Order: sequence, then structure tokens, then C-alpha cells
Amino acid sequence: IRPAISAYAQMPTTPSSSTQAWAMPKRAPAWHTGEGWIAEEALATALLCVLRHPDDPVAAIGRGATTAGDSDSIAALAGAFLGAAHGMSGWPADWATRIEYADQLATLGATWD
Repeated sequence: IRPAISAYAQMPTTPSSSTQAWAMPKRAPAWHTGEGWIAEEALATALLCVLRHPDDPVAAIGRGATTAGDSDSIAALAGAFLGAAHGMSGWPADWATRIEYADQLATLGATWD
């Protein structure tokens, strides 16, 4: 996921058919990709939140949680994507003790690093 986030961050921010949603950050992510009531929309909307905030997991989760539709699922997916990309160090220190199964996730992540 790290290469995908980096590659997308390098894309131009002028509107085109492939970058239109990226170029209009004032609109809610769900406006571009759907409200997340079906899996494809939840996935796309969460990815848009991640792509808008690739280095700030808290902002990505917040954006997902405050968008229209199935916001809890969108926020959870955004958090999962950025957790996979950044690992435990990407989260605020005071969150580390509140992440469920953090020790198991860290062990699993170390296997893939």
C-alpha cells in the first residue's frame, strides 16, 4: 500500500477524469465515491480518505467518520489501510494502548516488513 499512496500523491491536482475527486477536497469523499452502503463504495471512499491524508491517520479516520453514509465502516477501513502502511509508529503514542490486538498486529506486521 505504501507504493500506491506515494504514487498517487505524485499525481497532478488538476481536475481530469482520473483525478477529479482528488482535486476537490472540500466535497465530502462520499460525494465522489458513494456512501459506503455496499462494499465497493466503502472501499473506494476509505481509499479516498487515505489518499487525501496519506501521512495523517487520525485525519483520514476523522474524514471517514464525518462523511455521509456508512461512516464507521469507512473510517475503520481507512484506519486499517494506514495502519498497514505506517505500522504502530504512524499512530499517536497515547493511542497505542487503545488499539485492540496491538501486540498481535505488530507481530504480523513485522513478518511482512
